[in-house]
Amino acid sequence: MKRRVNQQVQNYKTCLKNSHFGVEKFNFSLGLS
Repeated sequence: MKRRVNQQVQNYKTCLKNSHFGVEKFNFSLGLS
């Protein structure tokens, strides 16, 4: 059970990282235009 929760936390962290990366990319393209 505990291990499964850990897996969800990993997925959540990966999701956060991906969305943060997307925001950075978005801001970067905004700065270019």
